[in-house]
Amino acid sequence: MNENEFGGWNGVKRTCLNHEDIEIFLELHDESIFIVQIDSAERNEKGYDVIDPIKSNNHNYCELVIDNVSLKINEWLGGKFDSRTAFAVCVEEIEAWLLTRFFDNTSKFTNPKQKFEYEFNKKLSKSEVKSMSEKSVFKKYHSLSKPFSKKKDLPKYARNNLSFNKFYEQLIFFDN
Repeated sequence: MNENEFGGWNGVKRTCLNHEDIEIFLELHDESIFIVQIDSAERNEKGYDVIDPIKSNNHNYCELVIDNVSLKINEWLGGKFDSRTAFAVCVEEIEAWLLTRFFDNTSKFTNPKQKFEYEFNKKLSKSEVKSMSEKSVFKKYHSLSKPFSKKKDLPKYARNNLSFNKFYEQLIFFDN
């Protein structure tokens, strides 16, 4: 993905509805899977239209959000690519996954973007914060997520967030 295409559920929806880019990618990479990454924070916006489970006293809330968003993505995909699609559904925002670098249970944060900004400035060295602040959001997040690319370290981070772990379990399934 180039930097100009970074972010937004509308872009995810557009790509899923178009199919052409996905078909070309999967054609070129026979053994590959297609990963759809989307935040769920905007799930009630017109066009996203995901059923929102009742939050109070619902211990399955995160799983229901992930399932409902995954169903919507499957709808956008028209049922195509089922056997080759993994869903990286971030409950609320991707920042909850980035917070796994600093905390054990990031699923509990109700505003992960705000918590991330606060912790980012607190946990990183002044030189790291300065260096990151000069980067675009895309480059900043790309840099901060580098530890997730190490296969041996991924489980350590994934277990710190329910939606991240659910995605990781899909990757294990596809890896076997």
